[in-house]
Amino acid sequence: MGKFVAFVCIETQEKMEANGIYYFQVKHLLEKTSGLPCLLLDWRWVRPGFLEELGVRAAVLSGTGTDFLDIAPPERWEEFRRFVQGTEISLLGICGGHQLLAALLGPKPLSETLQIPPMRKLRPGEPDLEPSYHPGFFKEKGMFWVEVVRDDPIFRGLEKGLYVAESHYCEVKELPKELKLLASTPDCRVQAFRHRTRPIYGCQFHPESTELRYGGHYPDGRKFLENFFRVVGI
Repeated sequence: MGKFVAFVCIETQEKMEANGIYYFQVKHLLEKTSGLPCLLLDWRWVRPGFLEELGVRAAVLSGTGTDFLDIAPPERWEEFRRFVQGTEISLLGICGGHQLLAALLGPKPLSETLQIPPMRKLRPGEPDLEPSYHPGFFKEKGMFWVEVVRDDPIFRGLEKGLYVAESHYCEVKELPKELKLLASTPDCRVQAFRHRTRPIYGCQFHPESTELRYGGHYPDGRKFLENFFRVVGI
């Protein structure tokens, strides 16, 4: 069977259909950075053993603009949790996918751990960068400098930090013991992590959007993706 990478879309069916162009843009980017064909998959299709049957060697989990429990009830996520906890496939979670991996790899019930908390409320006089999205809460929106706090091969050529696109208001507050912190910003401590023993990474920032929107001026997003595939043996 052939070898592939996969882009797993974490969203409601309606938003996936409305944002189809973006998903195909990321699919093509992952093909360029990995050198392998990329399968575009709905997270609802993923069960233990499914990606292995397809010949997938690494999977990237997308971000999401919808709270996880608004996408599906906790019990609907249980099969996906079993996949994440048991697969030997390399994984990279981006933004919401990063938050989802941290939630699924922890020991707490999904009804609790899938409620991802906001970073913080806006301080007096602090501008709201996106008033239509969770008004009153601080957001990292735009290009940010992310500082590397622990050496890792995924930061090859980016040893001190990287300029990448951010678009979020909630964050991972606490990492399960199986995960170690790799990068931070002043307002969001968990900007990147890796599993201590398995080829699993998460990043709160958007390396794919950095490349698709700003790649000519900010090449760090593409470099990060290339490093991920290199680190996991692709």
